[in-house]
Amino acid sequence: GQSYAIRASNIDFVTWKQNNATRSEYWMKLHTKSNKEIRIKVDLDGLNEILATVGNRMVNHTERNRNEYELDKKY
Repeated sequence: GQSYAIRASNIDFVTWKQNNATRSEYWMKLHTKSNKEIRIKVDLDGLNEILATVGNRMVNHTERNRNEYELDKKY
């Protein structure tokens, strides 16, 4: 595959989405200050490692039950 190197300080923000087919992988986009995107596939540990490196070290994403959000909305 292709390899990339970028300074963490050049990452403007990060977005991610859980892969519904596997439920154990996440698709991440690293949005750079030059309006480019770097797309990667990671597991939960990789997601949290990248979030801590390029974002807020206090962020720790955890897996949630699929219906948890729907239950929260009811009450």
